[in-house]
Amino acid sequence: MAATARKQRKQPAAAISAADAKRAQNSGYIPLKIRFKAWWEGVDAEKLMLRQGKARRRKSSAEIKIDQPVDDIDANKTDFELLMSIRERVWGKDQIVPGGPDYVSTFLDGAKLKPGTLLLDLAAGLGGCGRAIAVELDAVVEGLETDEAVAKIGAARAAHLALDKQAPISHYLAHNPFLRVDRYDCVYAHEAFFRILDKGNLFTEVRKSLKEEGDFIFSDLIYGNAGDESASAIKAWAASETEVPDPWTADRYRSELAEIGFEIVAFEDETALYQGMIREGWEAFAGTLDDRTINRRFVDIMMHEAKIWQCRTAAIKAGHLRFLRVHARRS
Repeated sequence: MAATARKQRKQPAAAISAADAKRAQNSGYIPLKIRFKAWWEGVDAEKLMLRQGKARRRKSSAEIKIDQPVDDIDANKTDFELLMSIRERVWGKDQIVPGGPDYVSTFLDGAKLKPGTLLLDLAAGLGGCGRAIAVELDAVVEGLETDEAVAKIGAARAAHLALDKQAPISHYLAHNPFLRVDRYDCVYAHEAFFRILDKGNLFTEVRKSLKEEGDFIFSDLIYGNAGDESASAIKAWAASETEVPDPWTADRYRSELAEIGFEIVAFEDETALYQGMIREGWEAFAGTLDDRTINRRFVDIMMHEAKIWQCRTAAIKAGHLRFLRVHARRS
């Protein structure tokens, strides 16, 4: 299944252009793509330029500064639309988190899905993964999304592609989902549950919604160990997120799922893979930055979003956050 999934991965960030290098030599200019990369890595921007064999700068600073652009292509977008466009530039078309259809298709392999299967995606986002899976499997993927504005965009894109019947998206309340009983062959979600406070209630509803021996597959951020919620890196990450995170530990996932009535089929730590997806996405994004086509509003929104992922990465590197893939089955 994964081998035929639509590719979403971007190319690594390119080195700065010859024109940028010439401007650097003449004026000490450091391109935004280099300044952003320096900030992300926590290094000096001039040293990064020099490390890549570029010109010296008269004044060294990793702080991002930018003047009004020559061509502001984002002037007519709302802040929300601009945020969505930034996320898609980082993660790929129709994606707002790392992974994409390649990854989701791979983690669904264990369910051995067939044409005509009915699936439920509890973290539909803009619907890119659900639509790809629906078309690939000739299945129906019903998508639910907790962010109403994101769900509205995803539903519109499905309708535009005439996939609103095969891969519909709608808004739902995760703490009160009202899922139909004995309906789905498979329920899945990619990177969503750490934001949900009442996971136990949701998982109980998921079990009820699955057919006999139906599969429940998800990926999620978890605490590395009990007590990690007190770590400084976790506190910094939690403060950066737009919603208060509430991760569980792997042990808690095992015990809670078993108590609800799930059999654990697979429990995989995919932290290294997740770190690579984050790094690849932001490096590719940095390579697209051009001082002449963005303004201060773009930079402010970009930096707010990047800070979340920088803090998340720091917590992962410190060992306090892990990325888990779980395959459970209704028993």
